[in-house]
Amino acid sequence: MTSKMSKMFLSYVLPGYNEEKNVLPLMDRITSAMDTIKIPYEVVFVIEGNDQTYPLLQKYEQEHPEVKMKLFYQQQPLGLTRAFKKGFENIALESTHVVTMDVDLNHKPEELPFLIKKAKEGYNIVIGSRALEGAQVRNVPTWKRIISKFANTVFNKAFKIEVKDKTSGFRLIDAETIREISPLVKAKNFEGLMEFLLIANYKNKSMTEVPITLTYREHGETKFRLFNAGIGYAKLLLKQGYRKKKLKK
Repeated sequence: MTSKMSKMFLSYVLPGYNEEKNVLPLMDRITSAMDTIKIPYEVVFVIEGNDQTYPLLQKYEQEHPEVKMKLFYQQQPLGLTRAFKKGFENIALESTHVVTMDVDLNHKPEELPFLIKKAKEGYNIVIGSRALEGAQVRNVPTWKRIISKFANTVFNKAFKIEVKDKTSGFRLIDAETIREISPLVKAKNFEGLMEFLLIANYKNKSMTEVPITLTYREHGETKFRLFNAGIGYAKLLLKQGYRKKKLKK
């Protein structure tokens, strides 16, 4: 696979809900990583909740005018996927690729060069994977590992997507794919990560994975709710047969 890419511009799209202890360390790590990567970029935050996350980012933006930032806020949560979609709708026109990652420091911006290398080979979607040889998963609760493994196994058997970690939120996606696929995603919450890949697969988008290190959050509470996630995945599974026929027409 060869790339037609000349110059990259990255848009980080980062939904966050009550992450006041994590957003500033994340920004420090993003800016440090990008100083090394040396690719122009912007950071698009979609913030929800009632803690100090939004005010902290407003202050950071004022104190760091050299960093291109866009901040969107509402107190009531949209749901993870809807927040992503709002961010996708507001990326820069010059954006060539979109970076998604968890705001809770699960993912390491320092590992982004591994994803960029694959994107430059021409892949539409590059996933930071917990399921490949060489990946490391640290301090993640057993119940979360079981849910992720179960969801990946069920959807792989049902839809034969050649991706081992379909629920990872650490991704590098070309902007054209974002603009094509995002409007088609109907999920509200975490299941939207899976739905995006299902639709991309139907649309014959190229996908690959690279191993990453995932370290479970030290601050704040997980927004993942087992019951809600189970219902969301079940609904997604049930409607995919009809959608597959419709999208392949």
